[in-house]
Amino acid sequence: MSPVLTAIPPSHPLRVLSWNVNGLTHYIKRKKVLSYLQSKRADIALLQETHLNDLESSKLQHDWVGRVIYSSHTSPSEEGGGPSRKCGVAILLRKSLSATIIKTWSDAEGRYVFAKLKIGARVLCVGSVYAPTGIKRSFLLGLNRTITEIGASQYLIGGDWNLTRDAIMDRTGPVDSGNNADRVLLDDVIKDHVLTDHWRLTHPTEKDYTFLSPVHGTQSRLDYFLVSHKLIATIQDSRILPAALSDHAPISTSLNMGTASPGRKPWRMPIHRYRAPQGRSQLQEHVSTYFETNAGSVTSQRVLWAASKATVRGQLMRDAALANAQRVAKQVGLEDRIRTLTRLYTSHPTPTTRHDLEVTKMELNTLNTSKAEFALRAEERR
Repeated sequence: MSPVLTAIPPSHPLRVLSWNVNGLTHYIKRKKVLSYLQSKRADIALLQETHLNDLESSKLQHDWVGRVIYSSHTSPSEEGGGPSRKCGVAILLRKSLSATIIKTWSDAEGRYVFAKLKIGARVLCVGSVYAPTGIKRSFLLGLNRTITEIGASQYLIGGDWNLTRDAIMDRTGPVDSGNNADRVLLDDVIKDHVLTDHWRLTHPTEKDYTFLSPVHGTQSRLDYFLVSHKLIATIQDSRILPAALSDHAPISTSLNMGTASPGRKPWRMPIHRYRAPQGRSQLQEHVSTYFETNAGSVTSQRVLWAASKATVRGQLMRDAALANAQRVAKQVGLEDRIRTLTRLYTSHPTPTTRHDLEVTKMELNTLNTSKAEFALRAEERR
């Protein structure tokens, strides 16, 4: 399905995020995750552990998401209490991304999904992978066969691999030597398709992690992008973002693909904001102040009324911008604190630091929940 093409604004980096979201069955959690991805200006999002079936996966096509490519799997619960949905992967494409989907591939277990896309003049194959815990031999062999079948020349594969690349650099605590056979198989995938772990390539001596084990208190870098060597020159950055809404941290990368910047949307008055008593009082104050200040300044009531609408609209836009700036500043502040506490816990893992980290994550989660609930109420009132 080809997108409708519009005039091409100046180019901007293609922003890709990969994230094990640890379940999206609850509608508020879905809203929080989609809002977070939008705040990070993701053009493509690669999700793992969605826990969604086919019908529910289509619900991800909401807000900024124009297209969803997914693989889901439902299996009998071990406790016999109904179906279990612990897998599920998805690729989300932003509505404004001018990309043609050439072909897709997925497995039957909700473990991986690939999409070959034409973005501008470049053909790029993106993939979302959720590797199983435990022995991964059959999974990695099957994944290697699928990538061979795809036969693309440029790959960007993000995922939760449930496997550290380096037993020492990518984990705190005891050396992770129990997965060496799986590392050899993953290295085969990387070598066979000329891929590289870009974050490690650009951070050769840094220790940073994407998962904190609540049981063992150890940290591991289980989430990473594998990218084709041909793409390395186009990649502007690779980052590990603070973990908050899930037990895994999101990871991001930006590529210079010559993609068009999304145009600015026209401002719309947030009616729901001014239905609340505080917002209604603020709106009445703006209107009253305008007419008190400008009464008698012109003879034409039509001109006075037209000018009032323009003036009040400008004030409402400033109010909304200020409120959004305050909310963003609080979110950024909490994310920075999570990042600082995570690094402190990595170097000095004390119970106090662990407690402060969990409290800060909870505060950020509460902030995102409030934002999601507010947005959902606004949608219901439209």
